Formats: sequence, structure tokens, C-alpha cells
Amino acid sequence: MGVFFLIANIGTIEEKKGFLEFVEVANEVCKVLEDVKFLIIGSPKPKEEKFLINLKEKIKRYNLENKIYFMGFIEEIEKTLPLIDILLFPTKKEAWGASNIYLFWRTSRSN
Repeated sequence: MGVFFLIANIGTIEEKKGFLEFVEVANEVCKVLEDVKFLIIGSPKPKEEKFLINLKEKIKRYNLENKIYFMGFIEEIEKTLPLIDILLFPTKKEAWGASNIYLFWRTSRSN
């Protein structure tokens, strides 16, 4: 697999969090960069299962199944953060989401 650039979005998988836009960004980035991977870290709410299906269909439509990986909920996220080059949060509703604050808090406690 070699060395690659890693871009991630972390949060509850729901439409307002901008995951569809995250896939759009991934599609555009993959047109110019070959050695890049994307992580979707988090789980959907029970009522968001349909959105998850739509999200996966969009990934398939763009042929990004080998570029975007669903990681599910990661309990000790601070151990994963050092591996990520860019955190991308294209949320539609949150100016500075709770995920960002939580990530900084968890990272500061692990040092």
C-alpha cells in the first residue's frame, strides 16, 4: 500500500454533519492526488440508517470504495488522531462542533 495522505471526518453519521460534502471533497481530491485515503469515523443514529445507505451509494457511484473507509465508533480516538493528516468537518449546522471540542479535550488528557 505504501505511504499515503490521510483525511478524516469524525462524528455522528447524519446529513447535517456534511458527510455527503466530505465524499464530494474526496472525489475532487482523488482526481489530483493518488496517494490519499479518507476515513469516516463514527456511527449513525438509529433513524439515520437510510442516510448511511445513501452515503455508501454515493461513494460507490464515484468509485471511491477503495479510498473511503468506514471505521465505526472508535473509543480511544486520541490514539488514532496522530495518524490523520487533515480533519475535515464540512458540517452544515455547527460553526464549531462538539466533536472538535471533544477531540481537543481527549487529546490533551492523553499527554
